[in-house]
Amino acid sequence: CPSSITTNKLETIMHTLGLNPTKAELQDIISEVDIDGRGNIDFHKFIGLIAR
Repeated sequence: CPSSITTNKLETIMHTLGLNPTKAELQDIISEVDIDGRGNIDFHKFIGLIAR
């Protein structure tokens, strides 16, 4: 889905923000909001995540 955020996309976003999370940290972030277990999150969940 074009509006989904994968671990790789999240890594790019975090690096753009000057952050350098490990692969495990990225997976933990995705897992927090990935309720269906597909390994990615939709854009709206992502916005909610970064608004915290």
